[in-house]
Amino acid sequence: AVPYQDYYWPYGPLMPYYYSLFFKWLGVNIPSVLVAKMLLNLLSGAFVYLGLATLIRPFAAWVAAVWFMTFNPDFFFTYNHAGGVTMLTATGYCLFLYLQSPRARYLYWGFFCIFALSLIKINFGIATLFAFLISAWAMDRLEKNPPRTRLYLPLAPAMPAVVITIYWFLLNGLTVAEIRQCMPYLVGNQPHNTSLWQGVCLFIKALA
Repeated sequence: AVPYQDYYWPYGPLMPYYYSLFFKWLGVNIPSVLVAKMLLNLLSGAFVYLGLATLIRPFAAWVAAVWFMTFNPDFFFTYNHAGGVTMLTATGYCLFLYLQSPRARYLYWGFFCIFALSLIKINFGIATLFAFLISAWAMDRLEKNPPRTRLYLPLAPAMPAVVITIYWFLLNGLTVAEIRQCMPYLVGNQPHNTSLWQGVCLFIKALA
């Protein structure tokens, strides 16, 4: 079965395929899902530790990772977000590596993590891409690294274009109502949503 086409799914298409691998491996049951989710939680904690270990002592990084895994918020109503948290922490790890040693490969790995995150939850991916580019640019300016314009300019628009193409392929042929059900990002789709303009105004008001 294909997400959106064969069943309702309000997130990105990647995680159903991830959990289906564990269904194939361990059987179609709840323990299979829990094992898959536990692996993601362990990876998230590992990325927190590895990222912080580039800046602080290993023991302090270990304490921080244990704290993160102890108080890591659990979205009990969906197993999709566990993958999103894993990709967010992996992206942060790439930024820490780049801060420690400004090599282009860490940026490429960061873009790959954001690509996967966009296929888990597209709004998370877009926001993380924006923050990732600003952070990398700020590091280059502060550390006086060689300019990465040749890397940023093609990858920044290319990755979202590939993501949108994948979503278009999966949503192709659905009605507008069906697409809005699976992509509930407009104000009218959920009663607690706010418009982009209202969000910007609230953000500016909070800063003031």
